[in-house]
Amino acid sequence: MKKWNKGKVLRLVGIGVLVCIMFCSVLILNFYNVINPISGVSALPVCSVDSEQKQVALTFDCVSFGKETRQIMNILDEFGVEATFFVPGEKAAKNESLLSDLWSKGHDIGNMTHTYRNLGDVKTNVIKNEIQECNNVIRKITKEDSVLFRAPYDDYADNVVKTAAAMGMYSIRYDVDALTWKPELTAEKAVHSVMENVKPGSIIVFNADGRFVLDTLREILTGLKMQQYQPVRVTDMLFEDPFTVDVNGMQMQPHS
Repeated sequence: MKKWNKGKVLRLVGIGVLVCIMFCSVLILNFYNVINPISGVSALPVCSVDSEQKQVALTFDCVSFGKETRQIMNILDEFGVEATFFVPGEKAAKNESLLSDLWSKGHDIGNMTHTYRNLGDVKTNVIKNEIQECNNVIRKITKEDSVLFRAPYDDYADNVVKTAAAMGMYSIRYDVDALTWKPELTAEKAVHSVMENVKPGSIIVFNADGRFVLDTLREILTGLKMQQYQPVRVTDMLFEDPFTVDVNGMQMQPHS
């Protein structure tokens, strides 16, 4: 039988332990990605929030920003709900009265770039200009910049999220899709999909221009109420610095 040198065995054990430590460190670093909206250290958008309360944030992508958005606002009024509306600056500039009405009713106004363009393959200065121009339009009505950013076409490339963070913006995605962008989907199926997947801290996205968005919204609001969920704005749920975002996009307070 081959005899092992004690020193050699200890060295091998030490190497094995070191490899395990390094591997675990990589896993931990990948699992928790610290976001600081001022310094821009992040490549992950927020998809949900670690919440002990039964709150969910309703968000609307208002690409056209017209009559559909106003109809959504009216339905929310009926239910006494405040939500978050993401708007392209170019469209909002042509409908300042609607932007003003949303703001006066207490809704969040989010930034969805100025021209609603895909930012995944453009230079940093273009990303900055798109975000800033949209915020200029929003500030004209609200007297303050928006801190909420949603990337057009769901393209949260590393540089897009980091650039937005460096400008003091929280990149907001979602973990529940109402699927109102699918023309072939019925309101019934959309509602079922949302109610099956919603959980405390969820961020739900609606395409404001969707075919069944109004019927879907009414039924979802009714369903959330029956399950004792409280619909809120994104800013009502978000943690301020310091916070972490895990690989699934859940924002949480750092472990002490």
